[in-house]
Amino acid sequence: MKLKFFGHTFNFKTKRKSCPQCNGKAWNMTDEGKDGCDSCLSTGKFDGAFYLCLDGFGMGNLFYFRKYLSSKDFQIAEEINSKNNKIARDQGHFEGYGL
Repeated sequence: MKLKFFGHTFNFKTKRKSCPQCNGKAWNMTDEGKDGCDSCLSTGKFDGAFYLCLDGFGMGNLFYFRKYLSSKDFQIAEEINSKNNKIARDQGHFEGYGL
C-alpha cells in the first residue's frame, strides 16, 4: 500500500485498511465501557490513523506503524512528526499523550 502525506510517499508492507489500535472497530474498551478510538478519531481507517499520528496534534502513537514501514520510511515519519509537534507547541496546541 502506498500513501502520500506531507510530500512523501510511504510504502507500507501491508494491505491493511483498519486502524492498528482499534482493529477497525472505531472504539476501544475501557474501565468505563466503550470509548471512541483516539488514533483514528473513531473512523477505524488505517490511513486516517497514520495521518493523525503525523499531523502534530498528538493523536495516536506513531510506533503502532513501525512494523508496517521500512526503517527509512519510519525515520522520515518520525522527522515529520517531530517537526509538526514543534509547530503545534509553538502555536500553543496541547501535545497529547502517546508520543
